Amino acid sequence: VATAAEFIAAHPDSVAGRAGSTAPGAKSANDSGAILPEIAMKLQEALARRWAPDDVETLGALAEAAGAIRLEAATNQLETFCKHANPTLREHAARALSLLKQPRIACPASAEASEGAVELGHLVSAPVKIELVTDAGPLTLRLDPTHAPVTVTRVVDLVREGFYDGIIVHRVVPGFVVQFGDPGADGFGGPGRAPLRCETTPAPFGTFDVGVALAGRDTGSSQLFVTVARYPNLDQEYPLIGRAEGNWNAVAEGDVIRKVRVVP
Repeated sequence: VATAAEFIAAHPDSVAGRAGSTAPGAKSANDSGAILPEIAMKLQEALARRWAPDDVETLGALAEAAGAIRLEAATNQLETFCKHANPTLREHAARALSLLKQPRIACPASAEASEGAVELGHLVSAPVKIELVTDAGPLTLRLDPTHAPVTVTRVVDLVREGFYDGIIVHRVVPGFVVQFGDPGADGFGGPGRAPLRCETTPAPFGTFDVGVALAGRDTGSSQLFVTVARYPNLDQEYPLIGRAEGNWNAVAEGDVIRKVRVVP
């Protein structure tokens, strides 16, 4: 769904139909042709679906697609997103509404205090060693809560619940990162929990450091990445939660993480 929405947002003219076969109230980016009715209908259905709290990236892609094709029927849903607690989803909604309305729309944060993370009640206070049994052999993560205590606590909780057992490594960029933590193995999913607020740090990302994957501000949840080289562009942009040990360069995309455990 997210991939299709991203395509529509980037290429709205590609889903325009011929005259007489198009959806009312949905125009392509240059108004050269209305959008195919089945595309408009499916987009509306997807926007109205009940999504998990951490499906921010998918919802953002749907919002951008609705804006790109000028889907007026999505206005109410986009206005709801405009009031959402998550800042990234509000940004997507603002861009989409700005294409549907004039002048440019802003979606400011609510003045009401949002709920704190459930992890605050049982924060991990000391470094934690995590062992992984994978298709590439045994690997280790040493998580340090110094700079990102809430994020580390989320990961440790998920490990203890068995969330990472059987997870597929969905992304490997040789010389860059190994990424995992999405049950659907497409990079868009998570455990279905509220996304974490960003706990970024000035500390640099070195070789074999562990970070949390993001799709914008406050969108991290369960997806982790291990750097296999030094990349300064990651510094201060992602939560840095620890160090990795073992032959992470041997991990291939599609490898399965068979078992993960917290070492007592």
